[in-house]
Amino acid sequence: MGKGKRFEMDIVNGVTEQTNSDVIAMRPDYSGNSKHAFADVVILEPPYWGSGTLEKNPHAYFIEAKKRTADNGKRCVVMAGSSDGDSGYDGLCTVIDKTPSYGKAYIVVKFNNREVIVLEAQDLKDTLDGGDEPPLCHGSRLTRGGNISMVKPELDWWPSSSVGEDDIEKIIRVLGVGDDSMDMQPTESVTT
Repeated sequence: MGKGKRFEMDIVNGVTEQTNSDVIAMRPDYSGNSKHAFADVVILEPPYWGSGTLEKNPHAYFIEAKKRTADNGKRCVVMAGSSDGDSGYDGLCTVIDKTPSYGKAYIVVKFNNREVIVLEAQDLKDTLDGGDEPPLCHGSRLTRGGNISMVKPELDWWPSSSVGEDDIEKIIRVLGVGDDSMDMQPTESVTT
């Protein structure tokens, strides 16, 4: 298994371990499940909590996960083209366009020896389309071939992986996974 697939499985396993059983994390192309194969990882939360009334909209998080090795402060491609001839930018647009209305698309980038980077896919696209760069898009820009590159953060402004927040904890926090369910206690069923 390559480092990219291993990173995807680490996210799936970590989210599964660190959230309650109502949160489902999966790799959609694993075991032939291709319904949401446009993303590397899908995290689903049910719409019902507590008393059984609809307290929030359903949540789904569609993650494109990338693991890269680069030198400090150097630029590297984080989203490259596919075998189908699509560019990294095309892949970003696909994740955004295919994400259902009840979900949100994210790009998760893990550079060697750095805390994980979690970006809303739409923010990254807006930056690449010439909009103002939101904080922490890490100098994102398009290559001549339409791929997406970023600068590996320097330690003077981005934490190392040993000092920074745990990767899975950060992904869960930034996405807001389990916000309504993390402290939920099981309820007893009452029969009359």
